[in-house]
Amino acid sequence: MATNTETINKIAVSVARIEERMIRYEDTSIELTKAIKGNGKPGLLDRVQVIENCHATEAQAKKEVKEQKVKWFDRGWAIVMLFLAQGVVWLFLILRG
Repeated sequence: MATNTETINKIAVSVARIEERMIRYEDTSIELTKAIKGNGKPGLLDRVQVIENCHATEAQAKKEVKEQKVKWFDRGWAIVMLFLAQGVVWLFLILRG
């Protein structure tokens, strides 16, 4: 059976190990906080926000380009239909006249 001194020493060693781990966890926590918030540089939150803004801007630009293509395509068909209609009218006038 262990004596009181040995038991106290084991407890002291265990407490010392726990304290060492707590210090490491605290250091890791501080490093993570600096990485997230940024330590004089843009942090992860800021960088994610920039990426999200770029993605939204790119999506909006793609949408606008697509809408512009559709608009030009529709205009192109309108012009083609106008020429076809004029051609039919001219053909009608030539055949009639």
